[in-house]
Amino acid sequence: MWTFIQSILPILIFIGIQHVTHSQQTGKVDLPNLGMSFVIPNGWVGEMTEEAFVMGSNTEPGVVLMTIHNYSTIDELKAEAKSGLQDANGTNLQLSGDLQLIAGNAVGGDFVGTIEWQKAKAFIAGVINPYGPGVTIMVAADVANYSHRYVQLGREIIKSLNFNKVEKLPIVDEWKSTLNDSKLTYMDSYSSTGGGYSSQSEIHLCAAGHFLESNNNSISVDTGGAYANSSGSGQGAGTWDVVSSTTQGAILRLNYNNGEVQEYTLTYEDSKTYLNGYRYFRTYASEGPDYAPNCY
Repeated sequence: MWTFIQSILPILIFIGIQHVTHSQQTGKVDLPNLGMSFVIPNGWVGEMTEEAFVMGSNTEPGVVLMTIHNYSTIDELKAEAKSGLQDANGTNLQLSGDLQLIAGNAVGGDFVGTIEWQKAKAFIAGVINPYGPGVTIMVAADVANYSHRYVQLGREIIKSLNFNKVEKLPIVDEWKSTLNDSKLTYMDSYSSTGGGYSSQSEIHLCAAGHFLESNNNSISVDTGGAYANSSGSGQGAGTWDVVSSTTQGAILRLNYNNGEVQEYTLTYEDSKTYLNGYRYFRTYASEGPDYAPNCY
């Protein structure tokens, strides 16, 4: 419920933000690639960013964030809500009072604490989508300006939400077929007379629907005759899929077993594969064991 909210909160200077400046939208918003639509409250405007749909107002303080989540039951949403929201950027919001069931497919409540070290209150609700990823809605303001009005705003948006089954675009199916049972490798390195570093990240996309991830980094430093080397590796696992983006493209979505989600925008240029604009080498078992994904 919180993953994408956590990722976007640090970009907000302060929740007293009063307007959105680019590509302003009002009224009904249709997001066919996500299979949803909703209505922006009167007096508010919104825009789609890479990580959320953000709304602001020229007359009311505060901000509305709408993000997606991958929970499928109310109990999962309740468990996440009770754990609160914390990050290293001064955000610590904890549930204040009881959670309320809303419209049968949503649960929400009031939260109090800080956002970027500023005292804040928020109404946060998670909505279940019967066809796929659900929606998390956060309506926040500084303590001095927060009121029941923000709860009403959140409930108004929830009431306007409509979900539909998404028909996969051909490009999505093409990417899924291309990435199936492949290994994606990103490499970066730098060297100089004083030392250097090398980095290699791999994403193993298995035909069974799960993935493995490994990262190997090494740093060498010239210490005037002595040589120091440090290296580390880590691995995570979960399931993977290719989904439509709001720009008619495709996104590689990694759903980690701990509930976190990572998304990469997929592009293909000059016979090269890019994830979020970074070149990844795409290889298969047919090219030899060193190029095969670790799926066995």
